[in-house]
Amino acid sequence: MSDDGPVFTDSDLADLRQAKSRLECPSLTPRIADLVGKPLEAGFKRLPPDVSDPIGETVRAALLKGLDVAVLTVGKSDARALRDLLHNARFRWPQHRPW
Repeated sequence: MSDDGPVFTDSDLADLRQAKSRLECPSLTPRIADLVGKPLEAGFKRLPPDVSDPIGETVRAALLKGLDVAVLTVGKSDARALRDLLHNARFRWPQHRPW
C-alpha cells in the first residue's frame, strides 16, 4: 500500500514554517489592533441592536468586498494596476463617493 498523502517541496515546507512562526508570534500591527480593538468591541456591545446591527452589516459588507478584491489579485502580475484603479475610484472621482 502506498502513501498517497501530500508531497511538499522544500519551498512549501519553508513557507509552512514561516506561516506557523507568524501565527504563533504576531507582529506589532496585530498586537496594536488587538489593543485598540478590545475597547471598541466592548463599546460596540453596549449599543442597542437598532444601532449595532446596521454597523455590523456595513462592516461585514466592507470586509467581504475587501476579500473579493484580495481574491481577484492573488497571483496576478497586474495587482498594482487594480489597486491604483480602486484608489482612483475611491479618492479621485468624488461623484462616486457613497456619502
